[in-house]
Amino acid sequence: MAILIITFSLGLFSAWALVYFTGLAAISPWFYLLIPVFGFFTSAIIISILWIGFLLTALPYRKVKCAGKGNMYYQFFSFYWAKLLLVGTWSRLKYHNFNKIPKKEPCLYIFNHTSFVDCWMLIASIHPHKFSIVALEAMKKVPFMGDLATALGCIFFNKDDHESSVKMIDNAVDYIKNQKTSIAISPEGRVNRENHVLNFKNGPFTIAKRSNCPIVLLDFKGIGGIDRRKNMFTKVPVETRVIKVVYPETYQDMSTKQLAEFCQHIYEDYMRESK
Repeated sequence: MAILIITFSLGLFSAWALVYFTGLAAISPWFYLLIPVFGFFTSAIIISILWIGFLLTALPYRKVKCAGKGNMYYQFFSFYWAKLLLVGTWSRLKYHNFNKIPKKEPCLYIFNHTSFVDCWMLIASIHPHKFSIVALEAMKKVPFMGDLATALGCIFFNKDDHESSVKMIDNAVDYIKNQKTSIAISPEGRVNRENHVLNFKNGPFTIAKRSNCPIVLLDFKGIGGIDRRKNMFTKVPVETRVIKVVYPETYQDMSTKQLAEFCQHIYEDYMRESK
């Protein structure tokens, strides 16, 4: 919200300067009444220029396969852009149970992946905790956004390539154990637009077992309402909730498959109770 207020204030100032220094005010003082309109369009132009400039700064990462760790500059500004995106879509994000997240140790964040907006919700929710997102290689190929994802420290992999999946797990374990960076990953392995939980893959829980870190189960609600609303001015309540934090002492005697099933059952029970 702060960046929106600052940007709109700059837009209003620029609009006032335009009216005053171009002599429009001397022609008629009624032009001052157009300042809010000019301010809106000017702030929109400023935001667009800043966003384009922000994306262009990530171009050096185009030829980098993996940044090795998240750049704090990009994580910091991506957080504000994520907030601005939610405001721009007339959405209001509410947080629940985020006080349960361990503050001094990296975690494995598990989330229900229902749309592209999830990634921005992750960034808006988990900040200021240092984290990285596991993404498909296809994301790396998206112009500009792929460069930004690399700069953010995303770990890319090809789910159809076993060697790529093994390398992704190794990188994620290194992030958590050696770089003290949390990892966010979807356990279902793809975007799920259905009304039930899909089978959880073993990969994310292999990361947890090898890293011996807490597992934070997240849920996003209301994202579909952004697309289904009747008009763009209808406010959409969007919620992000920490369902449960599973600590290593809880799962240390479980196999990877048992841990995946355990977390899946937690999600299924939560989905049934929240209907």
